[in-house]
Amino acid sequence: MAVIVQEFKEPDFSGVWIGDDESSGMLEWVKGNGEKLVSGKVTPINEIWIDNNSSSEKIKVGGVSIGKKLIELQQKVVQDDMKIADFEWCILDNELVMLQYRPVTKQLLINKNIKITEMNVGNKEILYGIPASRGEAFGKSKFVNKLSDLDKWNEGDILMTGYTDPDWIEIMSKSSGIVAAVGGFLCHTAIIAREFDIPCVTGIGEDSIKRIWDKEYIYLNGDTGEVHIN
Repeated sequence: MAVIVQEFKEPDFSGVWIGDDESSGMLEWVKGNGEKLVSGKVTPINEIWIDNNSSSEKIKVGGVSIGKKLIELQQKVVQDDMKIADFEWCILDNELVMLQYRPVTKQLLINKNIKITEMNVGNKEILYGIPASRGEAFGKSKFVNKLSDLDKWNEGDILMTGYTDPDWIEIMSKSSGIVAAVGGFLCHTAIIAREFDIPCVTGIGEDSIKRIWDKEYIYLNGDTGEVHIN
């Protein structure tokens, strides 16, 4: 039996790139290792480009130009019948390092107008997060901070939470919509919501979650990132 001994190096930045060609894509990244990005424990920095062939060349993370390099690698690796790439990467010693590639199984709507803010329209308050999974939902909202709080939640409710992990898949699959305080377009919460075709908004902020978790009914739009409360 062999034992592999490998040195661990903390990267300067870690992230995920997703897109199908040079005209459309999204980058999300955090400082340090990428576990907190993929798990959805933080809301990452993001960069989006749509229908702009030159914008990818300008994308830099930590001073390292990576946009064009990621697209070139995607074109080499991705098969013709699976054009959308999902790459995990990091910046280590000022170099772009590829970590892994996964095929994307769901059609994506990349919204270049992401905004995390709030506004008032008539007697409604509109909060904005990251549009993570397409569709709309209107219904009762229940805040679940940990799985031991499931007695507060009923099947078909809109699930509100801080973030999720793989243990949450059953409750997520039975929710009519999902709103998460943190996370981005490429975190666990967003990916699972897209697989189950459940409308989802992530990264809405902890303060916003606290303001809406006692509201009986809310409306969310996973295409625009909007959450409406009365």
